[in-house]
Amino acid sequence: AGKGKADGPPFIAMGSSSSVRNLSIWYPEQKPESITPYPPTLATHAATHAANNCANVYHVTLVNSYHGILIDSVPNGLHTVRDVHGSPLLFGIWMDQCLDIGRENHVRFCPRYWLESGLIEASDRNRAAVEAFMGEKGTGIYIVRSDWEYLFDVKLIGYARGVHIKGNTNAVFYEVDATGGKVGLQVDEINFIGLALTRCRFDGREAGVLRTASQTGICQFNDCVIGGLAKDGARMDAGGKLSFQNCIFAGWISTGLVATR
Repeated sequence: AGKGKADGPPFIAMGSSSSVRNLSIWYPEQKPESITPYPPTLATHAATHAANNCANVYHVTLVNSYHGILIDSVPNGLHTVRDVHGSPLLFGIWMDQCLDIGRENHVRFCPRYWLESGLIEASDRNRAAVEAFMGEKGTGIYIVRSDWEYLFDVKLIGYARGVHIKGNTNAVFYEVDATGGKVGLQVDEINFIGLALTRCRFDGREAGVLRTASQTGICQFNDCVIGGLAKDGARMDAGGKLSFQNCIFAGWISTGLVATR
């Protein structure tokens, strides 16, 4: 349903205190060589509600969703996404207007789930097509606004942006790995509370960590691994604050840490 309409109604719309669990969802008409937009597979999308709280997604495989999970722009809070795996192509999880504590635990997104599912031919051509799309256009987790987002044990492999924080957000990350794409973690804007990141790994062809805007909030990294294959381990393209304690800069092509402005 919704083939060719990225902004269409979701496959499953979730209201307050709803739960989706123990499902595998596959789009049989999605083809690696010609990836087609679809609406979100799961969405806290309820235009008739003033708020949408306590939506839960447990034990779900998103084999080849175009847009996996949408935490909608309707004010919401207290969502939990746990034990979710798959190969969402454009967005894994997209969230906005979370006004109180969302959680993502034990999440795995990478090309292998679709490629090794047995639902498509395991050919070099299909592998190259899926990896190219996700590596040039995909984002594992995209956050516009969240007040206290908690991410624990999240692995995002092969996305153009592993985690992209776009808006007024503060969050805690523990054991979050985003590697194998262009940028591991991109921070465009955070609020004054900032980000706390512990035992994480961020790497990408362009940068492990990229901060693009000047904000009062600080990104504090402790016991993290930055870079490895990146052109720049960490790059600041604007003002702002990055703090690294007990971290390893594993490798870089150009610069370990660079501030361009």
